[in-house]
Amino acid sequence: MKKYNKNIILVSFLLAFCFIIALTSYLVGKRSTNNNDLKTDIKTSEKQVKTYKKELDSLQTGYSRLEKKKQEVKTVYIQGKEKIRYITQERIEKYQDSLCKEDVLTLKDQLTQADSLILFQDKQLISANEQIKISNNLITEKDYQINTLKSVKPKTKPLGIGIIGGYGTDFQNGLTPFIGIGINYNLIRL
Repeated sequence: MKKYNKNIILVSFLLAFCFIIALTSYLVGKRSTNNNDLKTDIKTSEKQVKTYKKELDSLQTGYSRLEKKKQEVKTVYIQGKEKIRYITQERIEKYQDSLCKEDVLTLKDQLTQADSLILFQDKQLISANEQIKISNNLITEKDYQINTLKSVKPKTKPLGIGIIGGYGTDFQNGLTPFIGIGINYNLIRL
């Protein structure tokens, strides 16, 4: 009777131990679903970075086009100034005062319009530069987020269910070999 009570106590202890191990395994497995969420977040962040890079490329091409236009306007502006000087000098020498004054006023008006065009293009270049800076900041921020999400590694599970073989006792026959299915805890990971 004493042996029977010991076996009942041992079996109930083993069942409680198996239940605790199974519950722990379940909770550890539940944490791994968070890793799947992180992987989907990484994929969406990588897609966003690709779209930001495309936007950056389009902004940079627009910026280069604006820069070319700015150079063209500057050359026209410089050529216009030279023409104004030449025409003004020529008209002063050849024409009457009234015609010369009209031409000078017209040329001065054209000069102020050219200056306002250059100021407008400078403002556009400044806004394009600001947009490029914002896009670069967004890209670096998303790259940082992706790198931090990639650095989070899922924890290895030390608990498992598998085939077990070895020697054991059943408290009646002594040590005997056995094969079975059981719950194990890995102390050393190979």
